[in-house]
Amino acid sequence: MRISRQWISGVFLMLVAGVATGVSSAVGDGVSPRLSDLRITPDAGPRGTRYTIAVRISDPQGAGDIVALLYQLREQAELIRLDVNDEGRGADRVAGDGVYTGESVVPETASIGVHRFELFARDREGNRSNILRYRFTVKAAPRLIPL
Repeated sequence: MRISRQWISGVFLMLVAGVATGVSSAVGDGVSPRLSDLRITPDAGPRGTRYTIAVRISDPQGAGDIVALLYQLREQAELIRLDVNDEGRGADRVAGDGVYTGESVVPETASIGVHRFELFARDREGNRSNILRYRFTVKAAPRLIPL
C-alpha cells in the first residue's frame, strides 16, 4: 500500500484541528480522566497577577494514569500548558488528595477585560477529560499618586 504525502498532511491537519478545537483524536483505552471542583484564586486582577488553579482530577484506572498537566484554551485560540501537582508542594496544600494545583501569571500583554478559558487534561493513553470553563477578569492597574 502506498501512502501519499497529501494523505499524511490531511491526517496531520485533522489531528492538529482536533487538539485546537478540543475534539479528542487520541486512540487510547477509552477511559477518560474526569475534572471537577475547579477553583481559580483570585479570579480577577491587573497584569502581573499571580493566580492559582486547583482542580480535582480522577481517572477510573487510578492516579497512575493521570498526567499532571492541564491544557487551557484561551478564547478558543491560544493553547496554554500548565504543570500542576498533587504532592503538597508549591500552591498545592495537601498531598495525595486528588486536587492538582498550579500557578499562572497574567501576562503584561493581556488586554483589559474578561477572558474565557476552557480547561482539560489527558491521561497517559492520550484520552481527553471533560472540559471545565472559567473566566478571569484582567483589571486596569491602580494609579499611584506621587507624594
